[in-house]
Amino acid sequence: MKLLPYTTSICPYPIHFFGPSLDEGPLPTVFYFAISAEESLTLDPFNQPVLPFLNEKARVFSITLPGHEHPHVKEDAMTYWQENLLKGNDLFSPFRNGVKALIYELIEKNIALSEKIGFMGLSRGGFAALHVSKVLEFNVPIVLFAPLLDLEQVQEFESMPKNILLDHMIGPYVSKYARDTIWMSIGNNDTRVGTKSAIAWFQSVCETALAEGLRTPRIELHISPSIGYKGHGTDQPTFNRGALWLKDLLLPK
Repeated sequence: MKLLPYTTSICPYPIHFFGPSLDEGPLPTVFYFAISAEESLTLDPFNQPVLPFLNEKARVFSITLPGHEHPHVKEDAMTYWQENLLKGNDLFSPFRNGVKALIYELIEKNIALSEKIGFMGLSRGGFAALHVSKVLEFNVPIVLFAPLLDLEQVQEFESMPKNILLDHMIGPYVSKYARDTIWMSIGNNDTRVGTKSAIAWFQSVCETALAEGLRTPRIELHISPSIGYKGHGTDQPTFNRGALWLKDLLLPK
């Protein structure tokens, strides 16, 4: 895999991508959120969801999440988020607005097409993907692997005042997600981000869709045996199923 940086002044976080040259014009484009941009695309097992897109006529971009840029380390990222939110530092607005600007830049430069863009997010990357999705003027299909959906369920945020977290929650935007096409997975005993939180969010999206007249919500939830630390791991077959679901939507048959 030949990994390349993408340089732009409109997004404050490092960006990397792989795929055909940007000179080849617009192609199906995946944005994958996990940890740092480079590690998301190269470090096993974090990079497993992008592997089905290798050697395809598609590009995969990744943007470094807040708290994952040098010299920060991914293991301390949730503590970094917690400390910054306590200080009143909004980490998420600059990120989501920067990624939004990047997406529109790629469309304007004839590198991507809005109808051929998809998101994938792993754990905290799922949280990031949903944050970006909510500010776009068009819908994108989204794959969520063991997503962080409720900050209050994560141990680093347990003692934080609810009013501090409120502005950064996914829940208030459930009406937006009710109109999205979403594939999500969670372990049956994930105590890191919470299996119950994933199920509750899934049900909320479905119920909101029905209340708004959408009789067939385009969201599906896959629950499998938990693996890894606190049941928060995702196995290779699950990564593959989610990636192939998105690939079928974006790439011509």
